Amino acid sequence: MKSRVLISLNFINSQLDICDLDNIKDMEKLINDNVLQDITEIIATDDWYFLTDEKTIFEFLAEHIVDRQRIVAILSKLNQLFGIYISDDINNVNAKHLAIHKNDDLYYYAVLSKLDVIQELNECCIIKEQSDYKRLHIENLALCPESNEDYAKRCRLVFDKVMFLDDLPDTLSTLGDGQGIKNFSIPITHAINTLNNLDPSIRNIQSVMHSIQEKCGFECTPQGAKKGHLFKTVDISDTEKQKINCEFHVKISGSNAKDKKDYYSRIYFGLMPSGHKKYCLILHCGKHL
Repeated sequence: MKSRVLISLNFINSQLDICDLDNIKDMEKLINDNVLQDITEIIATDDWYFLTDEKTIFEFLAEHIVDRQRIVAILSKLNQLFGIYISDDINNVNAKHLAIHKNDDLYYYAVLSKLDVIQELNECCIIKEQSDYKRLHIENLALCPESNEDYAKRCRLVFDKVMFLDDLPDTLSTLGDGQGIKNFSIPITHAINTLNNLDPSIRNIQSVMHSIQEKCGFECTPQGAKKGHLFKTVDISDTEKQKINCEFHVKISGSNAKDKKDYYSRIYFGLMPSGHKKYCLILHCGKHL
């Protein structure tokens, strides 16, 4: 499942701000700063040049700017920016509807604008900074998991400090006695995001477990006995392998329904070697081992 990030001049609150070339360049830079392009599609509405239902950018610039060269420069930059992203099946009206409802069966939606948006869109997910792309994807991992395979694919792209094994979709399928990720995506995403955001300088495992419980509210403990199957040998470089102790596990409580039932969901993890680009390895995300 991908996101569609919607752009249009119709979404911008202050029309005079569009007359500033620097604001247009800032918007272009924000689009180019997206590092999650595999799961992010930028979409311009086919009527992006309508500031309101009645007035276009061409009319507005003619009314407010005397310098013809400046008008040409603004329109040239706007055409360059919006032209390559136009989607013939999305206009300003249905784009706002999609953004307000946030997701459907195919995509989840956000609005991109460095400038303040119209009041109608204030409750939408707004991309104003580069970090907002990741926030969008994390929120929708929780809300729109789609399938075990899709969820696993997006996790690998979004959580840059966590190493996932190839069998992640299989372990996710064991959640809730075979229900899979769809009913557990909210607490699981919350826990993985916590692991991804831990301070990498913390190497004492007791401190790590304490920090996890403090930040996400789930108990975190080592395995009591029979730990042999919880060690995993992984490549830490092109020439070196290392065995990682993944006995430590986050005890996920409840499901997306926020019930109090214990489904025995666990995330088993271990710390990668100090200095590695990944902070931790998730061995298993599913039913208790």
